[in-house]
Amino acid sequence: MPEINTKAAGDGQILFYDNYTPGLEAGLWKIEVSHQLTHKNKAVNTDQLGAVQTFVVSAPQFSLDPSHIASVYPPDGSSGRYGEVLPHIVLNDPHLPWERRMRTKALQTRNEGGTDAVTDTNDPKVPWLALLVLSEQELTAGLDVHLQNTFTPNFSITATVGDFLKEEAGVLKPAIVKEADVSPAESCSYIRLPVRVFQDIAPRLDELRYFSHCRQISGAAQGSPVQKEGSGDMVSVICSNRFPAMLPPESDRPVRSIVHLVSMEGWEGKLTDGADFAGYDYASLLSLASWSFQTLPDHSQDFHGLINHIAGVAPGDMWLRLPLPQGGGPAGSSEEKEVTRRIQEGFVPLPYRTRSGEDTFAWYRGPLTPLLPKTLEKPSPFFTADSAIIYQEAFGVFDMSLASAFEIGRAMALSDKVFGAKLLDFRRRVHRMADKQHYRLKSSLFDRSQILTVRHDKTLQDTLLGVLDNQLAGHIVEGVHLTQGLEPEGIAELQEVAPLQSIQQFMAMPEAKQAIEDQVSNDLLPVAEWLADLVLLQGIPFDYLVADERMLPVESLKFFYIDNNWISAMLDGALSIGLESSRHTNFHDLTQDLIHGAAYEITGRSAADKARTPADGSSSERISGMLLRSAVVSGWPNLVVRAFHTDGSPMKLLRMERLSASVLLCLIDGVPASIQISEPREGFGFGTDDDGCIALRNLLSPQHDSDPQLGQQFEQAPLFQIRDLKGEKACCMRGSDSRVLNLSPESGNGLLSMLKAGLQPYMRGPINALGSADFALLMMKEPEYVKLICQPQEMKEESRRG
Repeated sequence: MPEINTKAAGDGQILFYDNYTPGLEAGLWKIEVSHQLTHKNKAVNTDQLGAVQTFVVSAPQFSLDPSHIASVYPPDGSSGRYGEVLPHIVLNDPHLPWERRMRTKALQTRNEGGTDAVTDTNDPKVPWLALLVLSEQELTAGLDVHLQNTFTPNFSITATVGDFLKEEAGVLKPAIVKEADVSPAESCSYIRLPVRVFQDIAPRLDELRYFSHCRQISGAAQGSPVQKEGSGDMVSVICSNRFPAMLPPESDRPVRSIVHLVSMEGWEGKLTDGADFAGYDYASLLSLASWSFQTLPDHSQDFHGLINHIAGVAPGDMWLRLPLPQGGGPAGSSEEKEVTRRIQEGFVPLPYRTRSGEDTFAWYRGPLTPLLPKTLEKPSPFFTADSAIIYQEAFGVFDMSLASAFEIGRAMALSDKVFGAKLLDFRRRVHRMADKQHYRLKSSLFDRSQILTVRHDKTLQDTLLGVLDNQLAGHIVEGVHLTQGLEPEGIAELQEVAPLQSIQQFMAMPEAKQAIEDQVSNDLLPVAEWLADLVLLQGIPFDYLVADERMLPVESLKFFYIDNNWISAMLDGALSIGLESSRHTNFHDLTQDLIHGAAYEITGRSAADKARTPADGSSSERISGMLLRSAVVSGWPNLVVRAFHTDGSPMKLLRMERLSASVLLCLIDGVPASIQISEPREGFGFGTDDDGCIALRNLLSPQHDSDPQLGQQFEQAPLFQIRDLKGEKACCMRGSDSRVLNLSPESGNGLLSMLKAGLQPYMRGPINALGSADFALLMMKEPEYVKLICQPQEMKEESRRG
């Protein structure tokens, strides 16, 4: 069982095998045992001694249990650009395609007597199943009304096994021998094709083996039909030899294709180029499974063209900002330089009316910036939007970015009464804890060490509760006065600590912060979860993210960094509701870091990724991302985006969501070295690219480190053309207008021979023959992708004054 071993496009490993033949083929078998006694080479017994045991090796013949089917591609009922895809079916049983033997014939040879001899053989490597891609017209052409009324949705006909095997005038049926365990009354399904269609599309007998193979998945390989981690499951795969039909690009109508898994048993004599169908109009084939899908026209703006066009834009134009103005002031003037600088930093000038009624403009920049901004140092949270307004004295212009962030955060919080109630519950709990600590600080029953330190064998929570219990009980711990060791002036100093200062001292302790978090975690969790959605910009109006459409034109890809200052101001706005006194604002100030930290933690950010980012003051909470506005988003709804570190390891996507039919937002945990955008993972199958070509891959295991890996594409080899989509030449098809592959293993003009010739210059050793595993690997159609190398912008020091 020759194998091909290759890595999948995700985690895990896929092994390709030519076949998996069972020890015994299906049918009636017998075990015969005979025994003879001899003495000095003479038989002693005169009666025959022995026994015969018959048994049946059962395998599907006229029908197939649906549980045997692991998956089909394209998916049943789906619509997509499947014009370059060879449909396939994955079966859970790795033996199934080889459980029945096909009667193959050796070439005619001249024997010693001068006559031709033809030898029938049963080749266990030839599968008895094939996959046919058909149209509605091919399945219904010329059939009488009676049969059409019995059609299933996929145009198969239901009958009993006995009725199917009956002879019918003008209808060719397979020379199939019913197994003993099959009842004539059992139900089966079949399709009826014009013999011309059957002859045009049916795989030839010497081609059948190349369209079936086994696949073993090690680990949870993305895009594989088996997703059981570590199971090493083996499945069988049957691929079609025909591409689906599609209309020209100028058409907008999809074309329906119907796929039938048919039995080739009994058709051996007709699977040749010159088969004689004289006297027959139709051929009836057993259908064991079927599904259908719709092929959309392949417009010129396909995935390959769209992504390459976007990726071809100069890197400087792929940052989320306005295009630079062509004029606007005297050359080299300070005003022009300021405008250029602001636009390069992602700001947008927006109309602004001052409180005195003057109409002017103000700068605005949302949370998505084209640079890495420095963290804005502020002594306390913003309690009002006015406190977040930044005024640029040199030019008399306001920067309303953080003020707008505060307002949208406050508006989002006010619109959710459930969040308001949860926030109030959290504050009440923290206030009660702080009140207890303040009482301890003012009491003469505690010395300073017991107030501000923690014993190594106890947590702060244990110490606090233990002391409070003793105090409330009116006892002195172990009979020792707790102020022992303190001078009188020390006690007086402790008792004179101001309430706010004492609480601040308590909240500054790491142990205290952890204790509060432990005590109020049930109340903090819903608050932090709601704020985590804000951190990931959930529900934020798109105008706040992209203030001007020119920043994100049609068919564009823009990169950005998340401005933590903007996010912090937004969180301040959300937490500003319900602040009615200085007591509330003080507690809000003291608990800000605790709440913000919990919100960021819930976003799913990993400590490993945080450790990779540079220690520049804001890196611990750095998030980057991309916005894609393109027909790719609407045409490929399950688009895959992956981000990578410099060492090639994957990064976590914190959020990936379609904001509209054509706009995709991705937020990444950290700053990636590269981003890969690819077609959906279900695109892992067989076929060609949008130009009818395949990539030549290495089919030999590497012997040295410098050798290409097995299955790796030869980068120096040109793409190998399988078909001409314009229909001007046959290439490796049965004709210029045919959608059927021409393998012709024994012909130098067949696909297999041409692939061998194309591969040989790049292989380390000679290629003796291509097996079905080799053919599957070469025809493997991985989802197309483009990989973009990211070049982070430098950290900017922004001058902002409130």
